[in-house]
Amino acid sequence: MKKKLGLLSSLIVLVIMMAGCAGNKKSKDEISAKQAAREYIDYVVYNKEAKDFDKHFENPKKLKELSDSTTVYIEGYKRTFNGFVPEMTEDEGNKIIESVKKQLAEKTKYEIVSVKEDEKEHKSTVTFKLTGLNEEDAVKTGLTNWKNAILQDIEITTDRAKMNGILKDELTKTYENLSTIESNKQEKVVFTNMAGKWVIEIDQSEPMDNVISTLVQGEPTKELSTSLTKENDAAVAEINKAVADYNAQQ
Repeated sequence: MKKKLGLLSSLIVLVIMMAGCAGNKKSKDEISAKQAAREYIDYVVYNKEAKDFDKHFENPKKLKELSDSTTVYIEGYKRTFNGFVPEMTEDEGNKIIESVKKQLAEKTKYEIVSVKEDEKEHKSTVTFKLTGLNEEDAVKTGLTNWKNAILQDIEITTDRAKMNGILKDELTKTYENLSTIESNKQEKVVFTNMAGKWVIEIDQSEPMDNVISTLVQGEPTKELSTSLTKENDAAVAEINKAVADYNAQQ
């Protein structure tokens, strides 16, 4: 009897051990945090096909909606251009958007520098190194070229349409040939594994948004807006001073 009980106990331990091993085994659809991060960025930013996205991510429909952020930032180029050139046509705006999309795909890149695993919390902190389009440089260069053209012939300031035409031409040139900039700040995003599927929780929306905006624009929107406003004000102030000096000499 004792021998039988001992055998039964051994079998129970064996079953428990086997169950534990099965619980740690990944499903055939589960991917690593690094793979998940790459698949997510490729889909959301670069619009690459991800046929297994629904298998790899929890609540994929909600995550896919974040791809709208990329569209918003790309369309930001059109809004910025329109802010400087109000008479921009719809066709011109659409050409800007298509040009930015093309350059985003061809010129920008990201690198996953590290993945720090927290197995207890089922979380992985992914650190990104980013090289994005440099919208700030494009606008600054366009404004500088516009300002210099005006200063060379200050009487152009009497013709508002001509001034706007020069600015339109200069911004178009820079937007069609955007430079890139490597961000001096590495972005960290936490991916959470829930029963084999990955989740980007609500508190990670801002870090992920920073990744997207840095690739599309070169830096987060708030800093960019402040910088461009200062650049525009400085250019206008220099032109106004030149106008005042010209008038004083007449």
